[in-house]
Amino acid sequence: MQDILNYRGNIGFTVKNEFRGLKLALRSVKLIHPVLKFLELAKIYITCNKNNLASRKTIELLGAKFIEETRIPEDYEFLEFYPDESRVKLRYEFSIKS
Repeated sequence: MQDILNYRGNIGFTVKNEFRGLKLALRSVKLIHPVLKFLELAKIYITCNKNNLASRKTIELLGAKFIEETRIPEDYEFLEFYPDESRVKLRYEFSIKS
């Protein structure tokens, strides 16, 4: 659970190159908002790589609040799956309002 809260997040998104710039990730998160409310979640966490400007913009347009910059710990059991440039994350909190 700590890995989700600290660097994986509750939501992840990837947009193929030919569809970038259309705000599809933003629209997708907005589409699942009613589901998050139905599940009675008060908030979720979204993370992105520090150098991923497009994801940062998407998360900020969504209205998520920046919490902190964090680094995946060296003893994380799945660290080998994260390239060096993906080990520093920006954490955001997104409130699910009624």
